[in-house]
Amino acid sequence: MNLLHKLRLRFRALFQKEKLDARMDDEMRSHIEMQTQENIEAGMKPEEARYAALRQFGWVESIKETSREQRGLSRIENLGQDVRYGARMLRSSRTAIRNVQRARPSVCVSAAAVAIRLRFAMRCSPHSASPAHSPRSPTRRPKSESTC
Repeated sequence: MNLLHKLRLRFRALFQKEKLDARMDDEMRSHIEMQTQENIEAGMKPEEARYAALRQFGWVESIKETSREQRGLSRIENLGQDVRYGARMLRSSRTAIRNVQRARPSVCVSAAAVAIRLRFAMRCSPHSASPAHSPRSPTRRPKSESTC
């Protein structure tokens, strides 16, 4: 295949994606229908024949994805999707920043409450009264320190 023909095919695949996908759907559908008809002629019930044809044909979506990748434009399509996603995120970034600023005080209050509860729990834990876990001298405990 010469270079000009390859470029023409890729250009067509880039701008006529929906048309090529519809063509691929029609072709896959016709293959499945032909196999279903063969299975019916072999003596299967219509529902069983269609199910067997789908099993023999394989995973339709996987085949479609492989075909799209072989067109050679999946990187360009993914880049386009990423750019559109980034643009949407930039448009909504003002809302996101506003929501973070609104949530910050409640997060700080929650963190402070957890810190207070942890401090109280550590002070009143059974290990805090035992001399083995105390960094101070085991013989004498200061009077300011109380146990719960």
